[in-house]
Amino acid sequence: MKAIRYALIIILLLLLLILLFAFIRSKQENKTTKGSELFLNITSIYYGLPEQKECDQLIDYPGFVICYNEKTEQANWTAHILSKKMLQGPRIKRKDLFKKDNRVLTGTAIPEDYKRSGYDKGHLVPAADMAWSEASSRASFYMSNMSPQLPGFNRGIWKRTEEWAREMALIHDSLYIISGPVFKDESRKIGINEVYVPSYYYKIVMDITQPEYSAIAFLFQNEAKGGEIYEYAITIDSLERFTGVDFFYELKGEMIEKLEQELQIEHWIK
Repeated sequence: MKAIRYALIIILLLLLLILLFAFIRSKQENKTTKGSELFLNITSIYYGLPEQKECDQLIDYPGFVICYNEKTEQANWTAHILSKKMLQGPRIKRKDLFKKDNRVLTGTAIPEDYKRSGYDKGHLVPAADMAWSEASSRASFYMSNMSPQLPGFNRGIWKRTEEWAREMALIHDSLYIISGPVFKDESRKIGINEVYVPSYYYKIVMDITQPEYSAIAFLFQNEAKGGEIYEYAITIDSLERFTGVDFFYELKGEMIEKLEQELQIEHWIK
């Protein structure tokens, strides 16, 4: 009987140790990837990604996806989810640690490419959108997420559009955002890696909070711009014709057609 009692005690102790280890590990994971549970499962985003023309590598990071183009040394587009919970939870302080992205097999631009070029290292996925975890914040500063933007544009209308999107996430709860460059003049390049300078930038913002869906697209020239961001709003169909990219090619049906064809500005006015 004593042997059985001792065996039961040992088993109970082992179970307690296993539970304690699982608890500690869970706490550590929550600490290092804080907020990751707020990001929709990557497979659900893959289903709604734009088509991958001239995409040399599709990479998912904590919080966003990019379609990297070796020719232009930047992303064709980026896609990410932005939610109210991401913005209201603990925030990571911005560190501006720009660095090359070793996950890109062909190599990326480097910070030195932008020195004395007259262009900012412009985020496609905003750092402030990724401040909900250390991992996502760090990934947002990879050079694969950078694109040459004139200072007046990067710190002006582009920044205001990013801030507007965060305000919309607080109002509408969850957004799906696609951003990218447009190259109309491929002669402009900077740095030893010959990073292409875009002529335009776009941003698509979709309210994915059920049951009411709405979407809006913006198109900007890569130059200092004034005015309200709504002055640059266009339909997704118009943006697709301008860029040659089918942004929701895997999604079919009446709902997505309506979102692409209509300009529902009233949905987005605060």
